[in-house]
Amino acid sequence: MKNLGVIDHLDQGIAAEPGDIIYCNEDNKIYEYYDEGLGKPFGWREKEIDPKAMINLGLTKYEVNKMIIAQLPSLINEKQLRTSVQLIRDFIKQEHYYMLLSNELNYYTLFDVSAKYEEKVEDIVIECLQNIGVIQQINYNEDNTAIECWVKNDKGTFMLMLFNYDMGVVKCQ
Repeated sequence: MKNLGVIDHLDQGIAAEPGDIIYCNEDNKIYEYYDEGLGKPFGWREKEIDPKAMINLGLTKYEVNKMIIAQLPSLINEKQLRTSVQLIRDFIKQEHYYMLLSNELNYYTLFDVSAKYEEKVEDIVIECLQNIGVIQQINYNEDNTAIECWVKNDKGTFMLMLFNYDMGVVKCQ
């Protein structure tokens, strides 16, 4: 079994052997190649990870995701970086406060997003992530209320969450 890296679509015609895994940008899932042999079915199927089994081992869903992301190659080439910048731009639709947070790293950055500033928030978010390490993945979270940003450095793999923080800012005199 080997990690074949990242593809945009499963139908790209990648040469694989049974057990090989690959990450697909199109749907943000991990797939495993299978071949039942002698004219029986073969191809890519979603790699199932049993969260209950992992939890029984004492791992949280975050720890399972962290282990998976750590095994993947960096997903941020030029094309993917542009896609990630657009994803952040689409998420931050209006002037508000947003936070980029990682409790594990004790990292907290508050963004005041306003047209009165020159720099674009999506560029600054990418710069902040790159200052921490190599960007592995940037995607919406499960309920599309925040963006998960996975970064890898010499200390490990970490998830930072970008989310609206208007309720955390109190304006006063």
